[in-house]
Amino acid sequence: MKTVSIIKEKLKNEKRVIMTPDQVHELVSLGYSVLVEYGAGIGCNYTDKEYEKNGAKLVDTDEAWLSADIILKYKAPTVEEYKYFRKGLNICALFHAESNKNLVEEMCKSGLNAYTFEFLKTEDDIFPMAKSGGEIAGKFSIIMGTYLLQKQFGGSGKFLVQTRGVKPCTVGVIGYGNVGAAAIKLASDLGARVICFGRNVAKMNKLSISYNNNVSFVESTQDNFKKYLPMIDLLIGSILISTYDTPPLIEKDVISLMKKGSVVIDVTCGYGKGYLPFIDRYTTLENPYYEKDGLIFSKIDNLPSAYPVTTVEAYTSNGFPYIIDILSYISGDKTKEKFVRTSKIIEDGKIIHPVIKQHMEFYGN
Repeated sequence: MKTVSIIKEKLKNEKRVIMTPDQVHELVSLGYSVLVEYGAGIGCNYTDKEYEKNGAKLVDTDEAWLSADIILKYKAPTVEEYKYFRKGLNICALFHAESNKNLVEEMCKSGLNAYTFEFLKTEDDIFPMAKSGGEIAGKFSIIMGTYLLQKQFGGSGKFLVQTRGVKPCTVGVIGYGNVGAAAIKLASDLGARVICFGRNVAKMNKLSISYNNNVSFVESTQDNFKKYLPMIDLLIGSILISTYDTPPLIEKDVISLMKKGSVVIDVTCGYGKGYLPFIDRYTTLENPYYEKDGLIFSKIDNLPSAYPVTTVEAYTSNGFPYIIDILSYISGDKTKEKFVRTSKIIEDGKIIHPVIKQHMEFYGN
């Protein structure tokens, strides 16, 4: 059976880990040899002793990378980890490789195999391993938006939570997938009026019956943005992904119709000009916003990382069966080959996923 290594994340402020001690126990019971890098789970309050007690061998960084057939990570490898790439190695992570040209090039040079969890897709076009993170990101966007509406940050000073005798705030949500649905639900439950913008009118009509009367769905047209933006206090951008070729939905002259002190949050944080081109910089959890032309903007890449314990519990409990499917496929079980290969982006150093191919062509490869 294959040797699997669970790697400690090296990105700044990234505290999450791809597997809990209990799940390591399940891997060991399936016959895998499991290595865990020292300190891998400490950011989520999992001690080295817990992993060791559940059958893992604790190792340093070099051994974790060099002794494994399969690498399991939460996020993509950092530049410092590229030196461990080699032919035949299998790496499974949330790569988001479309925006990382250097990472893709290095993986191709080495001849390894890469599986990205966010691309794993069922036959009915559901991305099961994106669901938990999307839910947390959507809910957190409403909490963050409520926080940034404070007057001390330049916000309007309106409290988003419904208060007796006060006219409710209005929240706009662009998109109704995992992120958007979570944002809509929480904002609605807090008593805000919610307006969801989307393209598929028929689908939105079906969705509308699932929500409270304070939620309405409208088509994403320039006329509708011009009509509704002046009344929106908090706007959440939550389309699936914004890339270099995603056409803008709202231009600067239209966003300027929002009231001074309103807040705009881009949750999905794509790359390139994107669908909200007026948000011209990233922000961070330490510095979550900037003010421009009287509006408050926030574009934090990976909001769920603020709550690593909850995110890991949700992600691993929902995603663990799919990780097992990938590991089984790598180990020779082709029962779910069609399903698993939706996540495979690089095979023996060659790009095989159409999305990654498209983006590398854009970059000139």
